[in-house]
Amino acid sequence: RGEPELLEQVAARLSRTLPTHPDQVQVTSGSQEGIFLVGQVLIDPGDVVLVEQPTYLAAVQAFAMAGARLVAVDTDEHGVLPDALAAAIAGHHPKFVYLIPSFQNPTGRSMPAERRRAVADVLLATGVPLLEDDPYGELRFEGEAALPLASLPGMAAQTVLLNSASKVMAPGLRVGWLRAEGDILRSLEVAKQAVGLQS
Repeated sequence: RGEPELLEQVAARLSRTLPTHPDQVQVTSGSQEGIFLVGQVLIDPGDVVLVEQPTYLAAVQAFAMAGARLVAVDTDEHGVLPDALAAAIAGHHPKFVYLIPSFQNPTGRSMPAERRRAVADVLLATGVPLLEDDPYGELRFEGEAALPLASLPGMAAQTVLLNSASKVMAPGLRVGWLRAEGDILRSLEVAKQAVGLQS
């Protein structure tokens, strides 16, 4: 799953906003590999994945390679619209939802705390898993950082949270990690072994 000392440091870093044990962390070759691994583990050909409109192109590519059908959910200047998300879940029964709540790529917008709570309420009510991509969350020069969706009450158990050192330490440092709970962790570890051992 990664160098033990690195797992401990990542868990300590994540624990600032979300209590995390090293056993809940998988090291990856950048968060992009985490996106790819989640797609390989969760998606069966034809499954629907809900994404923001627009969203990160490399995530679209990773999910498409796994055979997903991507459905865009309406957004505004604060991110995905909770009512539109609820309607898309009811209409498409997605395998998971992929969101970039902080400094979204490509728009740069960030969800305020109230919107995050409303989105979390929709996901908790429906039980749909979330893949939360948070490589940019610490790149803030002013204002107060909003907590990851995964840290909101009840969300940790149904969220895979992605992060990366390349955005906050050095672009060439292609080390990322994901945090998850439950059976999916073992599946992601096996998938990681198939792609590349020991980032």
